[in-house]
Amino acid sequence: GQGAPDVYAKGIRAAIADKADGIILDVVDCVAAKSPLEEAKAAGIKIVANYSFDCNDPLLGAGGKPLYDAEVEYEAGKSYLQLVEDLYSRSVADYVIASTEGKAKIIMFTQEDILVGQHLYKGFEKRIKECTGCEIVKRVPFTLQDLVTDKLQGKTTAALTQSPDANVVYAPYDTAITLGIGRAVTAAGRDAD
Repeated sequence: GQGAPDVYAKGIRAAIADKADGIILDVVDCVAAKSPLEEAKAAGIKIVANYSFDCNDPLLGAGGKPLYDAEVEYEAGKSYLQLVEDLYSRSVADYVIASTEGKAKIIMFTQEDILVGQHLYKGFEKRIKECTGCEIVKRVPFTLQDLVTDKLQGKTTAALTQSPDANVVYAPYDTAITLGIGRAVTAAGRDAD
């Protein structure tokens, strides 16, 4: 989907036109494609989501109507939300706390244009706040478009320059590291620290 709601819509509407039996979404939140998903639902097409949040996600406020017919379940029947906020993000934060002996100075990359980005940093930040010697020294917002247009490396370079005392760069997921953050940390000679 190239991180673009209009591309999501085009793909979903093509599936409707082709009279598909089902649509599988992968990292496409309901809110980013709500109208075409409502059209698919009205056409009787089943919608299954993977790594995606429905239109009734708690971060969207009350009143959203779910549109997915099914979502992938994870370990021990946990929802994607539970996996992201309670297990994954907490594990990453625990690693940061342990590896810095509770003295993390974090450059935190945040992403608002997909719900998983928000849930990931929300869970991470919740756990980091429990660490009295840890602090987030800089927040760097980014978008899916920053990933696909190769702007993330420049944002990381700037953040590293502005935060020379940082000893942790938090990225919500590995693609952000491979598509810019990691290259910038290495180029700055900061990967050892």
